Amino acid sequence: MVGRDQTVREISSQLKTERFVTIVGPGGIGKTTVAVSVGHDLLAEFAGAVHFFDLGPPQRSPARAELRCLDARLLVQSSDPTPA
Repeated sequence: MVGRDQTVREISSQLKTERFVTIVGPGGIGKTTVAVSVGHDLLAEFAGAVHFFDLGPPQRSPARAELRCLDARLLVQSSDPTPA
């Protein structure tokens, strides 16, 4: 991910003090990519309690398939004893 380090740091910092952070902007600018990067950055700090929920319409693009795989990986790393 090129040129988003500052944005990821800012959102990560906000999530340490706020329960909910919204990432907004026009389609295609990388909101989902930033959100997934933030999740990866905070995974250890939140003891694996990081989850990705795609609320968009189902699509069959390679990017969506990759995010579904990432979603499953993040859920597997959770210490939650109940299945997702």
